[in-house]
Amino acid sequence: EEDLQQSEVQMEPDLQCGGPQSRIQIMEDELAAKSMAMEELSRELEEIRAAFGAEGVQQ
Repeated sequence: EEDLQQSEVQMEPDLQCGGPQSRIQIMEDELAAKSMAMEELSRELEEIRAAFGAEGVQQ
């Protein structure tokens, strides 16, 4: 358990000592990055559907 806590401090120092505002900013940045990745995947899926047809993509 101590190792886990220590690694969290090393990996995310802003979350430990930056206060709530910086934590919110980090979470907003992560959300924005995930939203961009999601949009990119959606575009790729649309391209695949256009190439193969929607029925060819269904599981």
